[in-house]
Order: sequence, then C-alpha cells, then structure tokens
Amino acid sequence: MWRHRGPLGKRAPYPSLACGSHFPPPVRGRVAGPRGLHCPCQGEGNASGASEGEGRAPRANRYTPPMQRLFLDLPLAEGDTVPLPAPAANYLVNVLRLAVGDAVRVFDDRTGEYMATLASAARRAATLAIGARTRPRETPPDLWLMAAPLKKGRIDWVAEKAAELGIARFVPVVTARTVVATPNLDRLRAHMIEAAEQCGRTALPELADPVPLARLLADWPDGRALLFADETGGEPMALVPAPAAILIGPEGGFTPEERAAIRAHPAARAIGLGPRILRADTAAVAAIALWQATSGDWGRGVPEPGTSPGGGDGGEADGGGGPGALQPAWIKL
Repeated sequence: MWRHRGPLGKRAPYPSLACGSHFPPPVRGRVAGPRGLHCPCQGEGNASGASEGEGRAPRANRYTPPMQRLFLDLPLAEGDTVPLPAPAANYLVNVLRLAVGDAVRVFDDRTGEYMATLASAARRAATLAIGARTRPRETPPDLWLMAAPLKKGRIDWVAEKAAELGIARFVPVVTARTVVATPNLDRLRAHMIEAAEQCGRTALPELADPVPLARLLADWPDGRALLFADETGGEPMALVPAPAAILIGPEGGFTPEERAAIRAHPAARAIGLGPRILRADTAAVAAIALWQATSGDWGRGVPEPGTSPGGGDGGEADGGGGPGALQPAWIKL
C-alpha cells in the first residue's frame, strides 16, 4: 500500500492516519496524497480524489473561525451605523480579513451586546451596522479586588483573570513593600477589555487609581466586607454576601504594622487560602474564585440568548443574591 509522511515526519499508512479527521489538515485544507487516491474520511469523491474542487477537503471539514466579539466605547443602539476606531478597523479588516457583510458581536458597557455586520471596509477605516440586541448589560456581583501592583506581566495577568472571573472593580493598593507604585493603567484597562471580549462579559470592571493602604482603610465604605488574604492564616472562605472586597498584599507581604492595622479594622476578616504560601497573583485568583463559588454568581450557569447572567432582563439585580440561589451544586467547601 502507498505510504506517505504524516505529522512530525512519521510514515503512516494511507488513508487513515493523515486525513483531516485524525490530524489537523495540511495548509489550505488540501487532501494529503497523490492525485487518484482519495481518503474516505474526507467524504465521497470521484476517482481523481476531487469532491469540492480537486485536491480539497469537503467544506464540512474546513475550519470555521468563531464569531469575533468587540468592545466599542460609545453608546450603541439597534439600527445605528458607527465608525470603528482605527485599531479595531485594522484588526477586523487587515488582521482577520473580514469582508463587508461579515457578522461580529459588539458591546458598549452601557446598554449590552448587539449583533452587527461590517458595513464598509477600507484599509484604515471601517463601519459597523448595529443589529438586534442579544443581551442587556449585566450587573456583576459587587466584588472589588484590591491588590498591590506587581511587576509588569504579573499585574497584567491579575487584571486579565480578575476580569474573566467577574469582579466589579479593581483597585491598585500601594503598600510599604509595593514594587511598582504607579502601574500603567492604560495597559491594565486594555488587558481587562480583551478579557471581557473573550469571556462574554457585557460590563467592564471599573479600574480605580492607585491608593495608599492607610487612606484605603480610613475611607472604607460602610457595609462592605473586607476579606483580608493573610499569609499567616485565617478563617476558610465562607458565605460573605456582596458588597465585599478582597485585599491582596505585595510580593513581600504586608509589614507587621500594616497587618495589625488591617486586622484592627471593623470590616476586616482574615481568610486563609490553604496550607501553602501562594504568590500574590495566585492568591488573587484563588480568593476571587472561592468568593464567586460561595457567594457570587457561579451558580447561575451559562446565560441564554436575550438574558444577562448578573441582572438586567434575566438575572438578579442585587449583585449578590441569596445563598440558596447562587450556591453551585458541584462544589463542597
């Protein structure tokens, strides 16, 4: 039997091991093998191996990219035609190669998410025709993440993952051992926007200016729980209804004086994150995940089209909900 080279240069018998159903198809979806041989896994074809064009895989086996999702910082409404900012136009037209009539999803952090089509496309400019609204703006659980800025790269990762996990506000906190006192807020916001585009959020987290720890404690709002992730130990995470906030220290930890001031605050509650000492970025993600599982919106499931996972037309508007409605059945704490 004729043999050919499969993935990684390994010899494989024709037709089973090199077809597009078993391995990623070759460049441009061409069927591996000489003319005259046809892989059954590629669909029915004639004796020359041409089913949808000679040497091509059937259309059903070709890769179809997912619909793109884009944030636009301007009010949207059904029936509008809006110009795209230059970076967004370049991304859709020149990078993704979308053409006029291609569909995208857009959201504005004001009214919700809409279907849209590319109405015009030039090299450096494009417009979108806004269609029907698919979801209203969500009301995420009222959870703040307050974290000491880390080195470049790590603080970007924290901002990205915090947005994916569903926080409502991110506050950089300057402490005695903070490595970067003035983080790049524009870069952090860009990472949070990309995370919201990817994970399906319709509401962006608010990004606050850096604040010293002493001022943060002095101006603490009434009624908001302060969950202090203390590396020296604390209570396990339990049900803490919104509004709430999680405080994460710097890479070197809080000083003894800072830890004493936090513990003395009437709203503070020290929590533990397991028997191991976690890095600051790991601790932030772990604490958010625990709060969302016990007190947040993880029990609401995946929203249906036309609904919002955290309020609006299909959800709860209080941002926290009751423990019975939000406690997921798959987690035991």
